[in-house]
Amino acid sequence: MKKKAIVVAVSLILAGATAVAVVGFDIPHRAFGNDPPRLEQSMPGPEIPELTESEAAKAKQITLADARVQELIQGKGWVFGRIGVWHTTWEQGLKKIGAVLEIHFGEPCQIEYDWPVAVCDDENKYNYGWPPYREITIHEAFEVRSLTISVDLTSGEVVMIMPM
Repeated sequence: MKKKAIVVAVSLILAGATAVAVVGFDIPHRAFGNDPPRLEQSMPGPEIPELTESEAAKAKQITLADARVQELIQGKGWVFGRIGVWHTTWEQGLKKIGAVLEIHFGEPCQIEYDWPVAVCDDENKYNYGWPPYREITIHEAFEVRSLTISVDLTSGEVVMIMPM
């Protein structure tokens, strides 16, 4: 399956401290309609892991069962968007963590919430071990058009909900 690698970086400033969550995920080309140009791997290394159809279905099930997600989508028109594999960085061996998926709202809405964020140890500075992230919560209000949700398939939990 052809893939496009996408890295989303989110910086959040809290009381003078900065938390950065870097999420790597890959989405099949068919999610984009036309085939984008193929990016060749420039050096040998681990293959980007794939998300199976059953893992994608499980990620959606876990997402919809999460009380926080239920609270955020309740009473709003929404649809699932793209879904891809969530994995560690190249330096960490591209190990599969789970799935990243999108939920799009029919209309933008203002949401004030305690947002769960997975802070990743991308450079192995903190020796998190497995899983390679720690969860924090950030209280903030945003105008939200969609949610990007990270699901840890090993723990079976939603670990990050990012307003977009």
